[in-house]
Amino acid sequence: LILFYTFIVYYLNSTFSDIQIMTTCIFSGSSPSPSPVPSPAPAPGPTPVPSPAPAPSPTPAPVPSPVPVPSPIPSPVPAPSPSPSPVSSSCSGTICGESSSEPITSDIQALRDSTSCTLANSLVEAISPGTASNPQNVKNVEAVFPESKFNEFFPNKNAAYTYSNFLKAIGKYPAICSTASLCPKILANMFGHFQQETAGLFYLEEINKSPYCADWSAWVTAAYPCVSGKMYYGRGAKQLSWNYNYGAFSTAMFGDAMVLLNEPELVATTWLNFAATMWFFVTPQPPKPSMLQVLDGSWVPNAHDTTSNLEPGFGATTMIINGAIECGGFNQQAQNRANYYTDYAQKMGVDISGEKLLCNDMQQFSESGSAGLLALYWAPESNCQLVTWQTAYNALVEGDYNNCKGLPSSCNSTSPVPSPSPAPA
Repeated sequence: LILFYTFIVYYLNSTFSDIQIMTTCIFSGSSPSPSPVPSPAPAPGPTPVPSPAPAPSPTPAPVPSPVPVPSPIPSPVPAPSPSPSPVSSSCSGTICGESSSEPITSDIQALRDSTSCTLANSLVEAISPGTASNPQNVKNVEAVFPESKFNEFFPNKNAAYTYSNFLKAIGKYPAICSTASLCPKILANMFGHFQQETAGLFYLEEINKSPYCADWSAWVTAAYPCVSGKMYYGRGAKQLSWNYNYGAFSTAMFGDAMVLLNEPELVATTWLNFAATMWFFVTPQPPKPSMLQVLDGSWVPNAHDTTSNLEPGFGATTMIINGAIECGGFNQQAQNRANYYTDYAQKMGVDISGEKLLCNDMQQFSESGSAGLLALYWAPESNCQLVTWQTAYNALVEGDYNNCKGLPSSCNSTSPVPSPSPAPA
């Protein structure tokens, strides 16, 4: 919802060609270049023990920019009986280790290699707990966070949130937990946000469902057309919302926006219920860095960021997710997130002493910051040159350059025909 209003305000004050990613938040409730808009909250006192938060508000994921508005509360949904596997596709996004035929810059190539490249979906499907062939980052997760801990940390989770789905989603993005030593901190950060947004994975879908069909601009409508009878309300651990976020996520997963625009239910019933979170976690949305970049040290604040009180730590990830609503002053939701993170960090054995947990004194990420001037989008109105404003074509996604140019894509998804996999235990 936040994304929606921020984008409207921005859109009304800009020409089509000047649609720029305002301060955002990659997968949550604020301005997305993948997602929400940032703002701050106060410094926590003694380590607070999280208490159940009120029904979580869904946080949108990346694409247009929105503004603060109370989001609908998600509601529990019965677990699906056989849980289907995602759609068959000949493309799985930007595959790690594969060369690109697109005219990307060295900065974009470095980002693809270090954060956003993915494992082929056929290999993701083979991931399961304890399997010897699991990717190294999945083994790192299994070593510090076995299934017994998953069940202990989330005793009231919806049955669709399985440990197997969680490992598949981690495996899809090899940069997550690629380093065993950083893995506990990454997971504690992720879980702090899960707790606030889904009450500890209790909620699978929003309670107050509505279409979430954005049609305020020609490029959004053309790139992410709403399908008759489908609704794009919050689903999954990140409560992915809006047609443009479903479409952008679908392109990253399958090379085809229409897969999830046609079958948005897959974000609830398959391993995509965790994968949308991972997508948001690794995707920078200028002027905001990605959450992963904040944690792994690849985001280095410049003088402007420092003046804005933006520094690596949990507070900066809250700013990325929902800064427009939760940052810039005291906010109970931001405090809840910090409390939950503190609790999970303790359980995971992570030392967070000295870490800035809140965003109460932070100003929004801006173009003057170190992540602010990344040219990340192919612009059809500029002959598909890379630009800093948001378009439907992301340079981190292989195939989007051809899509921008109107050329045949190497990614050809088949019709969504989910194949059943074992029902959750």
